[in-house]
Formats: sequence, structure tokens, C-alpha cells
Amino acid sequence: MQFYLGNDEYTKNKMLETYEINDLMKETKLIICEYNKKSFNINEDVILNLELKNIKTLYVNIYEINTENYYYTNKIEFDELTSLEGIVPTYLDIYSYNDKPQLLTEKKIIISKLPKKRGLYVIEFIGNGNVSRAIIQKGHLRCINKNTINGVVLYILDEENKICKREQTGIWVNNEWYPSILETGAILIPYSVNGSTFILKHNDFCCLEKYIIIPNEEYVFEGLFIVNKESFLFGNLTKILVTPYLFVCDELCPLEELNNVKLTINTIKTENNQEIPSVRVIDNIKLSYNKEYSFDFQVPPKLKSINFELSAEIRHKTNDETEKLKFNKSYNFNRRYEYDS
Repeated sequence: MQFYLGNDEYTKNKMLETYEINDLMKETKLIICEYNKKSFNINEDVILNLELKNIKTLYVNIYEINTENYYYTNKIEFDELTSLEGIVPTYLDIYSYNDKPQLLTEKKIIISKLPKKRGLYVIEFIGNGNVSRAIIQKGHLRCINKNTINGVVLYILDEENKICKREQTGIWVNNEWYPSILETGAILIPYSVNGSTFILKHNDFCCLEKYIIIPNEEYVFEGLFIVNKESFLFGNLTKILVTPYLFVCDELCPLEELNNVKLTINTIKTENNQEIPSVRVIDNIKLSYNKEYSFDFQVPPKLKSINFELSAEIRHKTNDETEKLKFNKSYNFNRRYEYDS
């Protein structure tokens, strides 16, 4: 509307009724433009654009938010509706204008008093009974992670993708503090730690990270039983080679973590049309990726089937519970005593 552009013709030529003109003259506006940035680099000047009408004096209150206290207590992002009760402005500023009361103008406000440091700030604008807030963040933190045999290792990265390494660097999960290793910046979180919100902290600044997933401590024990088919003849002494692998959350885990490792051999042979089962157990087995494990097996006569099973136990680091693991392989033989794959 031309009236908001300061066109006096609406008043002189009575293009509007008197009461309409009075209402428009008294009208006030203090609007933060939607296209303003909300995130800034640490050393970047914070500039905000406002639409003002009938605002002679604009008060600017700047609140610096204690991000650790807020996120630790609330576990949600800070927004414009968050109460500032009890918080004292860190910085104050005042702007004066002498525009016509009907003029709607856009003002560029340079928030010069914001420090050149990482932080979360509320910029509160007050004028002629109007209040508007902008949430400004300077700098940011993010993290990368990888699975290991002991849990998930995370690294907090700053704006330049450098690993953060300080005594006050770490992550809050479920109100429990996981500090970083000062020399490397690594932060170890055990498997099975369930948390919907992770609070990244470096020095006196914190931010939320919602996309970290800590998997459960799940083990997979698998491997191969390698048999030379040509030597698998009845009456022969054949060698069976075992190649086991242990994984935790898809990460290769040392076989030395296993306890009570044993090999169970179940055979069934046929005599007088009767199936006769037999069991042999080899225990106290020590496994290692650096040492090949093999055993000799005497192939009995009239063998119908054989099953090799390698079993072990693993103690979980997160809850100290013991889990039983195993893998196996079966072989069947036809009546002509030939090997069936």
C-alpha cells in the first residue's frame, strides 16, 4: 500500500477515511525478516534485517545462553518461545529513528556487540510495545564416529573440521559424561548405550546431535570347516581345518576374547539297518588369528553323516553377561559311501 511508503496524497486528498488514517498512523510493526541467517561463523559480523513502522526507539537486548545447562535440562533445541525468565542481558544497545509514523521501512541492524566466539544468543528487539526475538548461533560442532571392539569411538569436529581436544571436550548421554582423550580427542561410548539426544561439548559451548546411533553389543561367530574331499574315504585319517572369525557390530574382534571353546563332532553310522550316533568333544581350545587350528579325524566305516560344531562363550562388556556362540557344518554320505556336498 502506498500509505506505508509515506505517500501523503492519501491524507491530503482524503483517499482514506479519517478513522482509517488515524488507525494506520497509530499502527506499529516490528518484524524480523524471515530471510535472515540464523547461523554465523565465529568471526562473521551478525547483521539482521527488520521491518519497522512507528518505532522511534529500538531497544536491543542480547542474551548469551548457557548451552550446557539448557541442553542438559531440556534435551530440546532452543527456540523463540523459550522463557528468558531469570536471565540477564549480556549486552544492550539502543537505536533511534525519526521516520514518518505511517512509513514501513526495512532497517539493517549490525549486532556489533556480539563477541567473536562460539555461542548461542537470543537477540531481543523491543519497540513501542512490540517484542521480537531472533536465535543466533555462532560457530558449530559436529561429530564423526566409528565402531571398535570396545564400543563406538566419536570425535567432535569444529568449524574447520579439526578434532577438538580439551579437558572440557566430551559428550553428555543420558546425563552421563563421556570425556575425550586429551591427546587424541577420542570419546568412547560403550555399546548398548541408548540415548535419543547427545550433547556435544567443547570448552563452554554445547550443541545437540540427534543422529548418533549406538548399536547393541552383538557378536557374530562364524567360520569354515575345510575338508579335502579326496581324503574323506572310510578308514582314512583325514585332517579338518577350521578358520573361525569373531565380529562385534561388524568389527573383527580378537579370538582371544572367547572362553570355553570346544569342538563337538556328531557322527551317525549305519549297522544292520540301525543308526548309531556317536559324540566326540575336544575342549580347552585356544584360538588365534595367528595360529591355524586343525584336527585329525578317523573316518569310520558305514558313516552316514557327520556334523562339526565349534562353540564358545563371550562375556559382554556392557552388562557382564555371558553369551553362547557357535557355528557348524554337516556332511552326508550316500550308500555307496561317497561324499555328498
